[in-house]
Amino acid sequence: DHNCHWGVIDASKAKSLVLKCNKDDQCKITKVHCPENKNAECIIECYGKESCKFMNISSPLVSQLDISCEARGSCQNMRVDVTVNAYVNIGCNNEWSCGNSKFNIQSGKALTGKAEQPRVVSVVCKGRYSCEGIDLYCPYATENSCNLRCSDDDSSCNGVQIFAPERYEYDYLQIECPDKPKAKLKPCNFMRVKCKDDKNTVLRYIKDVGKCSKDDCCPWKSEIKN
Repeated sequence: DHNCHWGVIDASKAKSLVLKCNKDDQCKITKVHCPENKNAECIIECYGKESCKFMNISSPLVSQLDISCEARGSCQNMRVDVTVNAYVNIGCNNEWSCGNSKFNIQSGKALTGKAEQPRVVSVVCKGRYSCEGIDLYCPYATENSCNLRCSDDDSSCNGVQIFAPERYEYDYLQIECPDKPKAKLKPCNFMRVKCKDDKNTVLRYIKDVGKCSKDDCCPWKSEIKN
C-alpha cells in the first residue's frame, strides 16, 4: 500500500518480484529493476487509474514477465526494456491502458531440461484505445511466438508498430482482429511491421484476414507473392 510515485524499486538481486499498484497514481513514473536471474519472475499488477503510467521496467535477464493493466490509463506511456528467456504476458484491459507504450522485449538464451518454458509473447488489447500507438518488439522467431489480440473497441490496436525478430519463420506473428467490427473507429487500422534494413509493410485487415502492403517484412507466408 506504499506510494511508489516517482520512486525506484530495485529487485535486481531478488529471486522474483510481485509489484501491486492498487491505487490511482500509486506507482506512476516509477523505475522498476526486475530480478536479474534466468529463473526469475517479474510480475507487475496495475489496478489503479494511471497507477503505472510512465513506468520504466528493465532487466538484462528474467525468465517470465507478466504485466496486468486493469484501469483507465494504468500503463499508458510505459517503457519496458527487458530480456526474457521464456514467456511474456501483457494484459491491456481498459481504455488507454497501454496507449503509446513501448514494449522492447529481447530474447535471452532458452532454458532447457526441467526448467524449459514456452517462448511466447502475448499481448491482449481490450478497451477503447487500449493499445493505440504501442511499439511491440517480438523477440522470438518461431511460428506462433508473438500474439496480439485486439478487441472490438474503438481503435484498440490502431497504429501499432511491430518490430520483427531477425531470421524469423513465417507466421511467427498472429494477430486476432474482429471479423465484423461494430466499433466506430476500426480496431486494427494503420498497423505496421518493421524489420531489418529499415524495411516495413503496412497491415490491412479485411474482415479478420490480414493483408500485407508488400512482401518486405510480411510475417505471413500465405501473403507472399510467388
